[in-house]
Amino acid sequence: MAPRRRRVIVWLLAGALVAGLLSVVALVATREVNTATKWAGIVTALMGFVAAGLAAGERVGKWLVGAPRTAGITREELDAAAQRLAEAVRGEWEEEFEVRRLRERMPFSVRWSDLSDHDDKIFGGTAPGRDAVLDRRLGPGRAFRRLPQRRLVILGPSGSGKTVFALTLLLDLVRAREPGDPVPVVFPIGTWNPRRQHLRDWMVEHLEEVYQIHLQDHRTLSPHEELVDQGRLLPILDGLDEIAAESRPGILRHLNAALGAGPVVLTCREAEYRECFQADGVVVDRAAALLLEPIDIESVIGYLTRTTAPPRVRDWDEVFARLRDEPGAPLAAMLRTPLMTWLARAVYGESQRDPGELLRAEFADPDRLARHLIEQLIPTLYPDARQRRRDRARRWHTDDVSRWLAFLARHISGRGDEFAWWQLDRAVPRVVLEALAGVLGGLGLWLAFGPAAGIVFAAGWTLIATLVGRRRKRTVEALITAGIDRLLGRPADTAFGRAVEVVVGVNEPLPLARRLGLGTGRIIALFAGLAQGLRYFPHHGLWPAIAQGLGAALAVGLVVGFFTISPRQTPSEVAFDARRSLGAFVRHVFVGLFIGLSAGITVAIVLNTSFGIVVGLVFGVAIGLIDGLNLWLDVSADVTRVLSPRITRRADALAAIARSAMVAIVVGVPTGIAFGFAYGPRAAVLQALGFGLVFALADRYTGISATVWGRYLVAKTWLALRGVLPWLLMRFLDDAHRHGVLRRAGAVYQFRHSSLQDHLAAGAARPELAPA
Repeated sequence: MAPRRRRVIVWLLAGALVAGLLSVVALVATREVNTATKWAGIVTALMGFVAAGLAAGERVGKWLVGAPRTAGITREELDAAAQRLAEAVRGEWEEEFEVRRLRERMPFSVRWSDLSDHDDKIFGGTAPGRDAVLDRRLGPGRAFRRLPQRRLVILGPSGSGKTVFALTLLLDLVRAREPGDPVPVVFPIGTWNPRRQHLRDWMVEHLEEVYQIHLQDHRTLSPHEELVDQGRLLPILDGLDEIAAESRPGILRHLNAALGAGPVVLTCREAEYRECFQADGVVVDRAAALLLEPIDIESVIGYLTRTTAPPRVRDWDEVFARLRDEPGAPLAAMLRTPLMTWLARAVYGESQRDPGELLRAEFADPDRLARHLIEQLIPTLYPDARQRRRDRARRWHTDDVSRWLAFLARHISGRGDEFAWWQLDRAVPRVVLEALAGVLGGLGLWLAFGPAAGIVFAAGWTLIATLVGRRRKRTVEALITAGIDRLLGRPADTAFGRAVEVVVGVNEPLPLARRLGLGTGRIIALFAGLAQGLRYFPHHGLWPAIAQGLGAALAVGLVVGFFTISPRQTPSEVAFDARRSLGAFVRHVFVGLFIGLSAGITVAIVLNTSFGIVVGLVFGVAIGLIDGLNLWLDVSADVTRVLSPRITRRADALAAIARSAMVAIVVGVPTGIAFGFAYGPRAAVLQALGFGLVFALADRYTGISATVWGRYLVAKTWLALRGVLPWLLMRFLDDAHRHGVLRRAGAVYQFRHSSLQDHLAAGAARPELAPA
């Protein structure tokens, strides 16, 4: 059916629905209960058929013609998604190279490692062999393309430049990428737990978190799984040595089984990779292993010369002379690694400090010299404000910076060594977040049932949620999700598998577990509202009963949501596209009205009263509008614009505010009308503002407290009050990134090197600045 004709039909159905509902309202107003019940039954049946048809027709049709698991993603759409991902990856890492000043890099020197696979498996007799791959004139990208299998392991000691080599390779490949070529994407494999998660599932999860891709014409469909499953990616698995030692045995066999014959790049320290080989007895299948060698002395001298201001180059003369005269001395050995060379440049080449300090006798010990360079990095990059009064952009104090970075280093240690702003709440005591949520939820009960109910809920929720803990599945949605995962796993690409997906809606934008959690809470709220209203109806009349019933339904629905809906875990953004999402919007409104009027008709038939129909109608319109509008207010962020943590935070903040404003209006307006007719203008204003504000803040589906931005605000405020993080956290992180202390990978930050992170996490005291 043509899109234009489909939209016409949707609008006609919507018009018929409105006409039917107006008829029901008119009959209720004239006390024609029996006739109103019959009309409501007809309208409800129509809505049920329309909602079911809109929801199932398209899915069943696609299933019958063999639609893929991605709910209609075509090859052309997947090609376009891969191209947009490639553009985003290129833009992200080119910007990162500029910020980290990696264009002034030293030439790589590599040799063939004995941990390579057999030559006939690597080359297959179709390539020129090892010497051609090792040609230094080629560069990483061209050398990699001489490997027929496109499988490479990069080895070297700590600080040897493995990650920089891999990133240089990534940029070489993505710049020369042709349509259809796999997109190189960095995956920090240290965040993967092979004992708990399959590599493929972890890659999909990481891709969804860092590159929240959507299709240009289908904002609610995500091609992450197909990009991984159909070999559209070249995974660069960076940092195998960062996986916990107890999880490494068997990991090479796991990688070989999970990766199949696809291309891959893996980085690891040589010692740890050799341990994995000795434990497993295998290497990465069909992969060449290259060992990064120390940089030659003249390359080190050339690099430090190029990166130092010309008037100060002569300050290095004594150091350069020592390097040439004693190439085997500890100083030369340390500076032949890229990390130590960069530290020497940062500490001495970009400040007024005298590089001659490196020649002190106390630094004859290589470990002492390395520790000295790491310890002096932060004081050099962040001198106290009194020393830099004219530099207003850098107003951080050395002690503060050291304390903040030390906290971040400890916070991310053991959590994949990545700082994602939307996970900052994990650094805050659980009681802080749950107490605030409990107080907000208790306000809703206070408005409907009095202060005692609100106080009891706030205290009870705080206690229960804190005792249960963050890792326990304590909501209906979480329990259903776990049950579905255990029962279905990944449905096979068979007729039965597709049938299961059609029935349960595995590929729906709103997951099955979330829909069931929402449905459970709303049914409980609806019947609570009807029960409360029926208590008031015989003695106080229609409008007081409607007002009290609506207030009870809202309050109960709010607090029940704490036990049925799990808070959001990833950022989102606003994506208003009425033309493409019109059918889904109308379907959600129909479903809401269907639920509300079904319950209302039941009450009307049993008790012969129109009250149930009115409450059901109001409740159904409210939840239908909330679900329909939420289609545009809870969409994964656009990969082409998500290139920094600041952008993802800003997008999620906008979406959170839009959702909360929407629910405040949808809840506040009918509440004000009902209480206005029942108790007058003053009650209308107070109740509308009260319920609207409480839902905007506390609702577990659309409220700010349930969003990652809302929890981030609470966590940042708590940590800033304690002094372990700055109030302007994003500005500080951006500044640390510009200084080279942090590096950025998509929307997350990492420390530039694990040695720096380990030093800060150890909580070393601030060293005294040596005289320049």
